[in-house]
Amino acid sequence: MNFRAQQLPNALLERIGIKKRTILEMPLEELKGILSGRPSSLVSIAPHGENILVKFALRPENDCSVGIRVYQVKDKMSPPKGFKKEDVDKLVKGKSVVMPCASENGVEEPHMFKLDKETNEVMKFRVRGIKVPDQIEGVRLSNLERENLQK
Repeated sequence: MNFRAQQLPNALLERIGIKKRTILEMPLEELKGILSGRPSSLVSIAPHGENILVKFALRPENDCSVGIRVYQVKDKMSPPKGFKKEDVDKLVKGKSVVMPCASENGVEEPHMFKLDKETNEVMKFRVRGIKVPDQIEGVRLSNLERENLQK
């Protein structure tokens, strides 16, 4: 998912306490990450007068506009429905878990789950939406290497 800087939902971000200036002062690499749909680093917001730490990510809305997803820092992880103890243990150890899950459109397909240790949020990504690059740190990957990484 790639967004353009002009698509930043500034009014939405301001509504939760993230000023346009905060975005513009972010390091370029972080801004590129946000525009590619990855969560931000931790930012402090005060939507109701009380400071809380959150990460946010851009997301496409059904009406083709750009929305945001906010990940508030939690005291502990809440495992998704259907997770077994061994799945939770993998997440806690920093490993990913891949299992079928219904997407927002109701279609069941493989998703990857990963624990964000800063927020204790379990992040969910459609496997088919994960793009493996052609090269990593200047080294071109073979088709087999790319397939293995995709798995």
